[in-house]
Amino acid sequence: MMSVNSWFDSCVCLSESGTPLFSRVLMSFGDDEVQFSVLDGRPLAGLCDVGGKLFDLVVEFEGSGLQHGNHGGPVAKREVAGCTIVVYEMSEHRDYRPDRDFGFVAAVNRHGYRQYEVDANGQLVLRIELSLGYVGEDLRDGTVFVTKLHDDVPNSYRGRREDIIERIVRLLLPVIASEHDGRMTGIAEWKAILDAPLVGRPYLHGELRVDM
Repeated sequence: MMSVNSWFDSCVCLSESGTPLFSRVLMSFGDDEVQFSVLDGRPLAGLCDVGGKLFDLVVEFEGSGLQHGNHGGPVAKREVAGCTIVVYEMSEHRDYRPDRDFGFVAAVNRHGYRQYEVDANGQLVLRIELSLGYVGEDLRDGTVFVTKLHDDVPNSYRGRREDIIERIVRLLLPVIASEHDGRMTGIAEWKAILDAPLVGRPYLHGELRVDM
């Protein structure tokens, strides 16, 4: 853990050549800390070498009064397996296409993209990337990519009372369905793809509905 005073929230982290130290920083806020998940980092001589790996930098603020600056606000909240799960949309990434194969069906002629962070009791645990495929103005399908960001997230469902990943995915999808209510093709479908080390669940697919 790296501790600094509240001035850190207004400084700019640059390399010696003036390029950004981090290519992308996602933030989640607890009661007394700010947790940075640093993605797509680049090695910088004399400064740091993140080598493209995911790591957490936790910075404690003293009376900074900092709010959820990068979040568009919570979109869903529920108790799951004894934890308070909150899903936040990273609104600044809306319609930014990640480097993934979303496998849109041939009929799709317009695309949308969303990115979310999932907190469990204030800890960042998952990242969700969602692609939306449209036929004209109507939603046709959605693909959900789930990335594990915390060791406490179980990789598989085997031997557990409930599938936490499934519960979280199904917590978000009705929000999307409600947003597109009346603007979906006859049957809008979804599927979820889990990044390793999460183990894929063949049952994570179906019809996108408000009452999931």
